[in-house]
Amino acid sequence: MKNHALRNLSALLILSFLLPLAACAKKRNPNIPEKSAVVSSDPLLYSELEEKNITRQDMISAWGEPDGNPANQKVSPNYSFWKYEEHFIQVWYNEKDIVQSIFCSVTMKCALLLMDDTTLYAVPVRDSGIDYVNPFILSSTWLPSEVLEKAEPGVILEIEFEGRFMETYPAQIAPPYRVTYVGKTEESEMHRLQEEADALRSFVWYGEEE
Repeated sequence: MKNHALRNLSALLILSFLLPLAACAKKRNPNIPEKSAVVSSDPLLYSELEEKNITRQDMISAWGEPDGNPANQKVSPNYSFWKYEEHFIQVWYNEKDIVQSIFCSVTMKCALLLMDDTTLYAVPVRDSGIDYVNPFILSSTWLPSEVLEKAEPGVILEIEFEGRFMETYPAQIAPPYRVTYVGKTEESEMHRLQEEADALRSFVWYGEEE
């Protein structure tokens, strides 16, 4: 009889410990997509999420601790990122730590037009050819040393970045996650590339004034 009472008491003690934990356990927010869905979906699908009321803690509960977070960042929106396979998924928050948007990294090839010690001007390389209409800026500090050593006009790089361009001319991007050397443009393209480089140089007052 005594042993039976002790077993009952032990069971009650265990339940009294587990029940508060179960009550505290939070279900996954159904508005949070799987990482695989973000990677395989239209980039704009998760660009406006503020009304879903997903918190930073919701993201951590669903995806675990982020792989990166800007140190001491006080501005709004701020962001964290998670790695998924070969991709980076960036989550932006407002000042109340509510998710505003989720973006997957984008991989793009580009050809270098102009460069100096600190700045490189590049243009996207599309499947249809080089897109001279949309030049953008890269910082030399973003390039690994082995890539920077090979950088010169005509070199093709591959960059992985968040996929958004600031609406300036030339456009600007956030620091890429990865920059690799691919090769050089075709010799037949070099004359056009030089012409476009000269036109861009005149626009941005690159180099010495004539």
